[in-house]
Amino acid sequence: MSFRCFVVSVLAVACLSWGIPGAADAATRTVKDRSGEAPVQVDVVRAKLANRDDRLVATVRLRRLQARVPNVYVEFEADADNAWTYMFMSSFWRNGKYRTYIAYEDALGFNEYQCSGTKARWNPGRRGTVKFTIPRECVGLPATVDFRGGAAIEGEVADRTRRITVAQG
Repeated sequence: MSFRCFVVSVLAVACLSWGIPGAADAATRTVKDRSGEAPVQVDVVRAKLANRDDRLVATVRLRRLQARVPNVYVEFEADADNAWTYMFMSSFWRNGKYRTYIAYEDALGFNEYQCSGTKARWNPGRRGTVKFTIPRECVGLPATVDFRGGAAIEGEVADRTRRITVAQG
């Protein structure tokens, strides 16, 4: 390889590494929660949000995620005044399937709906996760959102993280 080819190769790698934004450039924040403060099957230890231009990708990690026990959710608030809230819930149903839906709460009440492209992927086990993908077209959220993750049994909150603010990347 000639010296000229070598220099061009090094410059190309440098440009690709530093100069071109990619999908990983979404603003991503993680909030940790103390392990052991809730029953093991609903003990949330971490929640992470990637706030992208086209979708929100949230991951909730539990100390031991069991396939059939908790309802796992992520919650987004549009502003600090709690004027309205979106919750994305995924839970195991008696028919052997997971049910994932969006719940919207405002001053008039609580509404549930489905939206194409919204999904939750369960990875049960020790330090198991539920990964939510929510297209932005499904929600009326601003670029910057307040976020937290949680898990519940029988509709009662068992554990959830503190709220963090995540700007769009």
